[in-house]
Amino acid sequence: MSELYERRQVTARRPHKCHLCGETIPAGVLYIREKWHDDGFQEVKRHIHCDALLDEYLNEYFFCGGEYTDDEVWEWIRDK
Repeated sequence: MSELYERRQVTARRPHKCHLCGETIPAGVLYIREKWHDDGFQEVKRHIHCDALLDEYLNEYFFCGGEYTDDEVWEWIRDK
């Protein structure tokens, strides 16, 4: 089971790829960086707006916990 180790809002020093939408997070832009621990560390980076959409999705559908896929989130966003 994955465990959230760290969550921060940081400014990109170089371009990154958003874990949710797959688009570029340009240098100089604020984004969310999460570090997860599960047999090692994994880093997840998301645009601020993608993170807000993910939070809204999780609050609506996964308030009791659970797993989701990026495709499920994007389908929900398209339906909105």
